[in-house]
Amino acid sequence: MHGMRGLLRSMSSERDLDFITRYSILEIETRERGLRAEWEERSAAGQWGAEP
Repeated sequence: MHGMRGLLRSMSSERDLDFITRYSILEIETRERGLRAEWEERSAAGQWGAEP
């Protein structure tokens, strides 16, 4: 995460900063969607009883 902070600090324009922020949010949402899909699959298979 330190690398990301350094990258943000070195960015010159606010538009670039906005792009990085949006990209990071998209990346997090994509990862969460993947975890949710995995949980639903395992739940349907009876491997996990309750949501973690």
